[in-house]
Amino acid sequence: MLGHRVSHSKRRTNHAFKVNLQKKTFIVEGRKISVRICANCIKLSKFIDRKKKEELANIKALSEASVAVA
Repeated sequence: MLGHRVSHSKRRTNHAFKVNLQKKTFIVEGRKISVRICANCIKLSKFIDRKKKEELANIKALSEASVAVA
C-alpha cells in the first residue's frame, strides 16, 4: 500500500507501507509447518482456534447432557 508521510510543515513525501510478516510454526495433522504470515492473520488464527474449542466444549456438554437424560 502506498501513501505519504506528512511532516509538521505538511510537506508530503512518498511512503510504502509494508506487511508485518512474522515466522510462525503451526501444527497441522500432527506435522509442524513453518509459515511467513502477517501479524493480523496470526491474531485471526488464535480467534478461530478459540471459537473451535468453544464449539467442541458445547458439543461435548450437549452429548453428556443427552446421555445423562437417557
